[in-house]
Amino acid sequence: MESLNKGFRRAATRARGARLLSMLVLSMTVVLTRAQQLPEPVEIPAAATALEGLPTSLVSSDENGTEKRVLNTGEATKNRVLVTVLNGKFYWASRGNRQLEMHQSGAFTYLYEGPGAYIKFARVGNKIVYLEHANIFLSTLTYWGEMKIITGR
Repeated sequence: MESLNKGFRRAATRARGARLLSMLVLSMTVVLTRAQQLPEPVEIPAAATALEGLPTSLVSSDENGTEKRVLNTGEATKNRVLVTVLNGKFYWASRGNRQLEMHQSGAFTYLYEGPGAYIKFARVGNKIVYLEHANIFLSTLTYWGEMKIITGR
């Protein structure tokens, strides 16, 4: 009977070890998969003439609540973001050509106009993703989408 108990204990120990190893492998797979999707800084080439973004969704918020909407093609086109680059300076062409200041924070680049008005973007995989945020009195609009860098126009 004693040898039978030792056999069960050894088998149980091996099974726990195998489960632990499989959990470790699974955890590492998840970590490596997520690591591939971490945001990275975007290099804006010297030849850049514009940054264009097409939003896919809008989050609007005010004292009555917050709403997220997926934009249709017409809404996306109407609310695209356009930043022109002229002599190394950035201008928010889709919002009255206001001059923007560029700031880098970790993987994120910010084009900042003032309190509550900015564009934030980073590279995730092979895409440049962005959000455009604007405060309007006591409400906010945040567009989310993909951006591309235009060179040589």
